[in-house]
Amino acid sequence: MAITARSAIAAGEEPQHAWLRLFAALWPWLFLSALLYPILASRAKIQDRFDTSVGRSLDGTAFMTRAVFADGGQELTLAHDRDAIRWMLENVDGSPVVAEANTTPVLYGWQGRYSWFTGNPTIVGWDFHQRQQRPTQAEAVHARVAEVQTAYRTTDPAEAHRILTSYGASYVVVGGLERAYFPEGTAKWEEGDGRYWALVYRNPGTRVYRVVPAEAWDASG
Repeated sequence: MAITARSAIAAGEEPQHAWLRLFAALWPWLFLSALLYPILASRAKIQDRFDTSVGRSLDGTAFMTRAVFADGGQELTLAHDRDAIRWMLENVDGSPVVAEANTTPVLYGWQGRYSWFTGNPTIVGWDFHQRQQRPTQAEAVHARVAEVQTAYRTTDPAEAHRILTSYGASYVVVGGLERAYFPEGTAKWEEGDGRYWALVYRNPGTRVYRVVPAEAWDASG
């Protein structure tokens, strides 16, 4: 017959002992229930992938070889970002700051992909996450987001350079995502090449520039 805490107490047993007996009776079922999660959830997790056609792989960027992602009203060929990310992993030493588009107020999208896949810091990460982690610094997070967006949106390469160097950015990415969200500022990257930054990598969809440090710019005039 099943033993409950209430029936044990009614029989004159100490309440603490009654709860212990109830737990002793239930914990094996709780333990077995917990074991069901890896059995039932693993398959679902494995199937919950961006593109299952690439097959199973330990390469976290493999899906990008074929995937096309809609963001900013554009269809982005992720292979272009993957090639640029792999170049960065193979050719950029240390942990320099890499600037890339911030798409706030869009919560879920392709922003932050260079920071995710290279491990390099960026000027500001996902807005909502940053405000969760730093609730007392929400205004500072908003300010950084606004400045990163201004750096991409502005048509003035000098203004973009000022913002990038103020946050110590060594590289700036101009890919499909940046062009989709900030088309008005696209031309300045080529205009400022050789003066404010230097093109170090390009493919059909993505360009990566090395930013001229502020002190070097000041010295050259």
